[in-house]
Amino acid sequence: MASRILPVAKPFLRGYVHHAIAFSIIDLSSESDNHWFASNFIQLRCPHDLPSNRHSTLDFYHETFYAAYDDQFTIQTIHKNVIAHYNGGVIRFLIDTLEADGYTELMVNESYIPGTSTYMKDDFTHNIFIYGYDQEASVFYGKFVKDGVFTEAQILFEALQEAYARTNGQAVWVNHSKVYTRLHNPITFDSTRFYGFLSDYVKSRSCYRDNKMYVFGLDIYDKVIEYFGLLQEGRAESDIRVLHSLWEHKQSMRYKIKFLQEAGLLDPGADTVHRLEELEGDAFKLRALHLRSFFSPDQGLYAKIIRRTGELREKEAEVYESMLSRR
Repeated sequence: MASRILPVAKPFLRGYVHHAIAFSIIDLSSESDNHWFASNFIQLRCPHDLPSNRHSTLDFYHETFYAAYDDQFTIQTIHKNVIAHYNGGVIRFLIDTLEADGYTELMVNESYIPGTSTYMKDDFTHNIFIYGYDQEASVFYGKFVKDGVFTEAQILFEALQEAYARTNGQAVWVNHSKVYTRLHNPITFDSTRFYGFLSDYVKSRSCYRDNKMYVFGLDIYDKVIEYFGLLQEGRAESDIRVLHSLWEHKQSMRYKIKFLQEAGLLDPGADTVHRLEELEGDAFKLRALHLRSFFSPDQGLYAKIIRRTGELREKEAEVYESMLSRR
């Protein structure tokens, strides 16, 4: 009987499922992939209502939602009605996609998927990742988010078919799944792009799209501080993704600038990587403080997070301003 499992990696970015899926395919093991990563994932943005709206996100920012991945994949967005008319339905569609070396981000109702946080509970339509199948065992190999962790899973054909049929919700994205096909074109570091994003980050602006709905770059710290002020007052819900995203940004910047320095592609300054490691550690400690507050809410913890977040902004600005002055 047929089976196929496409290669996957532990995702470098995993705070949001769209990044976790993409970085399960990109493992940053090649020089080309590192050149690509070094040229992207530098700028941040969030909506003005981040402090009060838990549907708002603090995330990396590029020209469009998937622009950073243009050199890595072809991404096809496929409406549920198209898959419904596919000969053999969603099961055959997924198998044929895998046989063509395609990964699928599939919208399903997770309350019908064993092992998910909402299994046999409330309806919850969300995206899962499919990277393999075994026809004899009638299972797909995939990943889904469970309790904030991108978790490996084996999903029976029958369960997946039911979960796919039971998707619901008014949002347009509920009806769309995506197929990722890996590209293998050589990619070189784009220093103009790197410094452009870094300059925008420091100046809290976007040269690509001036959207008054969003805050960019270092100014996102104001919204993070405002969010924890609301938490301190009991007027907001705890969401670890805010500080997790901030930490992933520091982790990413340390990783790529260290790579660029070691590859001789960038001279950031003698102690810059060390200072970036400190920023990464500071952001990780902030994340840990917030996690602690989940178990023992304490206004003192929130006050400490607010103070240290402001300090992190100041330290980060100094590092990047120094780098830009050396260009």
